Amino acid sequence: MDLQQYFPNVIAFALILLIGLPLIKFFNKALSRLLKKSKIDKAVVSFVTSLVKAVSFFIVAVLAASKLLGTDLSSLIATFGALFVAFSIVLKDCISNALSGTVILANKPFTIGDIIEVGGITGEVKKMGLLSTKVITSEGKEVTVPNFKIVNDSVVSFKKENSLSFSLNYTLRDTDQLQLFLKCMADYCKDFSKFKVEIGRVDVNGVNFKVVVVCTYEEYLFLAEKLQECFRSVLGLKDLLKVDGV
Repeated sequence: MDLQQYFPNVIAFALILLIGLPLIKFFNKALSRLLKKSKIDKAVVSFVTSLVKAVSFFIVAVLAASKLLGTDLSSLIATFGALFVAFSIVLKDCISNALSGTVILANKPFTIGDIIEVGGITGEVKKMGLLSTKVITSEGKEVTVPNFKIVNDSVVSFKKENSLSFSLNYTLRDTDQLQLFLKCMADYCKDFSKFKVEIGRVDVNGVNFKVVVVCTYEEYLFLAEKLQECFRSVLGLKDLLKVDGV
């Protein structure tokens, strides 16, 4: 193909870019304004507009390339589509988290400051992002939970000020230690009326029991720490095996 024959292709290529790129910018701004008016989370607005912009650029790029190269549009779509699929496979976890984050931020099943239970993790929500949610556990550990896990797993959420039933499961050596524990708990925890002790298994392996308390999450953290102080100072770490705490 000589330059004279190729010139219309260059003109078509330039026109598609000159018309297409400003249109993408215009529609992207209009979409952003519309989403912001709907009071959707900024992270969701950013993700959706970026996704729309990327798809729009892809369409314009395919059209422009087909005119410039003089090739069949379907073959270019197939080539770019294959590249897109390969790209999606490499970043599937990131894309999954981003889509899940969009669902979470749009539906708001919980907010910052709420307490959530997901995947065996219980704690206060400190940060909600597009890819992950940060939770502070009762031990003060910061845990980053992928958003796709939150969407796919069963999640329990509640406000910090709500009174709920919390429990701690323990195993002691014998009933004598259990009596010592009960006395210690009464001395260390002034609000003893909030507690209920449920005896579970009693055998050669020890005494298994559950301490149940109805209170707010902040009260639970305070009372749980008091119990740990009691265990450390009276029973000793070697005499106590902590099985589970929720």
